[in-house]
Amino acid sequence: MKNRRGDKHYEPRHGGTRTDNLRETAARAGSAVPIATGIVVSLVTGALFRDDVIRTAHRVLTDHPAHLVLAGWAFVAVLAGVAAGCLSAAARASSPATRVTLLTAAALTAPVVLWFLPTRQDKDPFPGGDSAFVTGGQTAWLAVLVAGFMIVFEVPRHLRIWGALAIAVVSIVSVITAAALAH
Repeated sequence: MKNRRGDKHYEPRHGGTRTDNLRETAARAGSAVPIATGIVVSLVTGALFRDDVIRTAHRVLTDHPAHLVLAGWAFVAVLAGVAAGCLSAAARASSPATRVTLLTAAALTAPVVLWFLPTRQDKDPFPGGDSAFVTGGQTAWLAVLVAGFMIVFEVPRHLRIWGALAIAVVSIVSVITAAALAH
């Protein structure tokens, strides 16, 4: 539809036609289904495979507590980074198929990080060598929380280097402390 001047396309102020609104709602619902499915699948597999991941780490790293702490920390930190990267890329994706794929990957990856969320069931915050992998995963939550704080509160560009430095320091100190106490 043309406006009075005849040279620009008229965009209605009320948000579009009813058909446009229905298409938008259908697109949102269509992208929510794979995300919800991904979260459910990840949580169920977490209940089934968390102990298998820990046992595999123990077999591969031969029960060396410091190595297990570092491996547990890396497991959680890398998965949190992948989930955050997928969410960031999905926000900038132009294709709906790409956006849904990235959101689904984030939905599959992010709940795995929750496998090592410190809970009240963990009686000792720094358990011995048999639980060093879990300890490392739990200490990674310090870095994840600092990074999340930076993202949620939109730290200005000139302060991001200090935020990255804070994440590095928190990560190094938490891993060293957990490895030292895991012996």
